[in-house]
Amino acid sequence: MQRTWGTQMSQKANAHKRMAAGSANTKPREKLRLRQGRVEDLGSSSVMMATDILTMDSSLPLSVRFDQPARPRRRGNSTVIARLRSGGSTLAAIIAVGRLALADASLPAGRALPVFHRRDRSRLAHAGRRWRSKRSKWVQGLALFVFAVSSPRVASAQDAKPKTPVNYFEPERGGGINVGPSFQLYPELVVQGAYDSNVYNVESGRKSDEVLSLRPRFVFASDFSRHQMEISGGADIRRYANNTGENSTAADLRGKALLELGEWIYVESGVSFIRGVERRGTAGDQFLTDSPVIFNRKQAHLKVWRTMYRLGITLNAEASRTDYQDTTVNGVPRDLSNRDVKRIGGSGRIDLEVSERVRLFTELSGNKLTYQEPSAQRRGSSGYAVLAGAHVEVTRRINAEAAVGYIRQKFNDPTFEPVSAIDYHLAATWTPHPTWKLTAGAERVVDASPRGDVPAIFRSSYNLTAQHAVSDRLILEARGAHVVEDYRGINRTDRRLEGDLTARYRLTDNFGIAGSVGYRHQSGGLGGRSYDGVAASLSLRVVM
Repeated sequence: MQRTWGTQMSQKANAHKRMAAGSANTKPREKLRLRQGRVEDLGSSSVMMATDILTMDSSLPLSVRFDQPARPRRRGNSTVIARLRSGGSTLAAIIAVGRLALADASLPAGRALPVFHRRDRSRLAHAGRRWRSKRSKWVQGLALFVFAVSSPRVASAQDAKPKTPVNYFEPERGGGINVGPSFQLYPELVVQGAYDSNVYNVESGRKSDEVLSLRPRFVFASDFSRHQMEISGGADIRRYANNTGENSTAADLRGKALLELGEWIYVESGVSFIRGVERRGTAGDQFLTDSPVIFNRKQAHLKVWRTMYRLGITLNAEASRTDYQDTTVNGVPRDLSNRDVKRIGGSGRIDLEVSERVRLFTELSGNKLTYQEPSAQRRGSSGYAVLAGAHVEVTRRINAEAAVGYIRQKFNDPTFEPVSAIDYHLAATWTPHPTWKLTAGAERVVDASPRGDVPAIFRSSYNLTAQHAVSDRLILEARGAHVVEDYRGINRTDRRLEGDLTARYRLTDNFGIAGSVGYRHQSGGLGGRSYDGVAASLSLRVVM
């Protein structure tokens, strides 16, 4: 499962991160989504925006730099806030934004003005300098009075969000709890009851069972004007009705920070501590242990990126160590220390924007796997991957990032044949209608192996997701995935297919329910495990 972090941080820096990291998916919850310096969508209340414009202070240059994905584009595509800085008449700005408030008031609920009209943009373009030099209090008061009279409804943060399915697919965390002047706490709890037709994911001797899961989680986030920080954590407590040996508890604690150093330079750092449980039937579950395999993982990463006009440069460094707890097989202790592994990796990426809709990039990455047990060190390896591709915004509803290259991994023991193959990467989204969204992805990676006779697992993953908003409360999602795991050193390739359907219904702003049904099937290679199974669940989500 993948997770993102921090509504506060993602709203501030998501645009720059897309430029630097090349993600094809846009963050769903921005109130004013900016793409290459132009306004794509304006929230349903111009009054709130007008108030923000008239009360902006000398910190504006920092906020403009931080929120926009790159330099201000051509004059016709400049954002409203950036154009306000060019100078002009304050009264013209008041009139122009007042026109927007009147037009906004005439729209039906849930609708939003898509962009400013050309004549309003031209009037707003002359307001910045004179306003910053005078900023008379009586003018501010008059402007706010005009806006209050012009618009019959009050603005809100919810109204300002664009109406797309993603707003519902990722439910709000709630309003949060204020902790001091610059921090908020977002608690959450999910209670889930599920049925699984094949708990151990085996071909014969299947056992079905019911399981109760409790998943508490919290996010502690800052609300600084520039820099951002976040601490999050959670747990997944599973209790089975009959097969109590499968009871498990997973947990994680993470911390991240984002620094804006100026001159378009950003630094993101983070650490995480994870207690994980390996899923039955996956590569790590090789020995039919009496209970699920538990591991402890420590991770750290550092990312630095800079956007300079059409050029973006990104540098990444990461390190992790995974230690596996000993287990038992039919009551006999089994030492898993030969699986303990340390991974160090890094990457560099260069993006070149050749047009408003096309960005070319090249990326070079490297890694080194070191097993801690002396007898397992021959399985250690190092390798690299080279990718070259493009991020293309076909339309405002279709965008894709595709790349192809070469991947190679060489092992310490020369008797193991190196991995040498074509590498590829795909991340694409299509929103054919505001209530529909399709997402596709593909990638390849070399991962550590749980077996002594296998130095590494070469994994290829493909996924497809469809999301549909039936209403503002009911959301449907269909997901499919295909995973191919090539066990290097032996003649074994596992192929796994997974699919599920999920329906989410928002009862209130703080409560929601979800139901899901899924199917899985694996064809094990020589000496591998073949199985299939069905699972269904019903859950209640509570947020504050």
